[in-house]
Amino acid sequence: MEYRVVLVPSDSGFAVSCPAVPACWSQGATETEAPANIRDAMQNYIEVQAEFHGTRD
Repeated sequence: MEYRVVLVPSDSGFAVSCPAVPACWSQGATETEAPANIRDAMQNYIEVQAEFHGTRD
């Protein structure tokens, strides 16, 4: 599944968020690192939600 992310330059590199995944924010030192970090954060969020709601195998 694909999600849109928002990448914003910051004082420490790049901040990144995913509007479709609530409370999912991350950052990275480079434009390459930030999307990789948000991908990990999104995966963790989705896994926790699945466990909480009992939808995980």
